[in-house]
Amino acid sequence: MPVTIVVVSLALSACAGGKKNNSTEANGAEKAVSQDITRPPQTIVGRQEQQEQNPEETISFDEWRKKRLEEQRK
Repeated sequence: MPVTIVVVSLALSACAGGKKNNSTEANGAEKAVSQDITRPPQTIVGRQEQQEQNPEETISFDEWRKKRLEEQRK
């Protein structure tokens, strides 16, 4: 009888320990994400923005992709 009690208590503690570890890991991941969101973004110091040379030459992404695929085929 005492052996049965020991086996049952070990099985219950093993099951409870696994659930506790999973929830702790999930909470740790959530905390890490929330900490990253609250930090200010990092910017590149001394960066110069690119100016559009001729706005009339602007094309859509689909047109650019078609031209790109044609150039790759040649």
